[in-house]
Amino acid sequence: MLVTVALVDDNEEYSARLTNAFVADYADRVEIVSFSSLESLDEHMRNNVVDVMLVSSELATETLTGKRGATLVYLVDDKSTELVYGQQAICRYQKVDLIYRGILDACAERFEHLTMRKTGIEGTNILAFMTASGGAGASTMA
Repeated sequence: MLVTVALVDDNEEYSARLTNAFVADYADRVEIVSFSSLESLDEHMRNNVVDVMLVSSELATETLTGKRGATLVYLVDDKSTELVYGQQAICRYQKVDLIYRGILDACAERFEHLTMRKTGIEGTNILAFMTASGGAGASTMA
């Protein structure tokens, strides 16, 4: 699964480092596009599809929402912050692997409306175990 991420942060040095880290380690799983303002993101989204909008908390407003089906996630400075204006938050100062997992968590929430199919045997459900990355323990769970 290739996730398209739009990174919006006015700190160009941080944006470049995070983008380079994703290109180096997750090029086959994440396509990241970096912007310095919300206006430039809006212009990009007129013609392109984005799965996750990763926006700096300094640009947060109560009215900012995910556009055109994109999931909005805020980049925050404090690891203890979980939500910003009701939207998921990811600490910017952690390993790229943890930021990647936060992005995958945000994508997973987009599919909460799905329900499980019954097998026809009363009381038995079919469960699918899928990993977000290697070593997540899905084989052990299954």
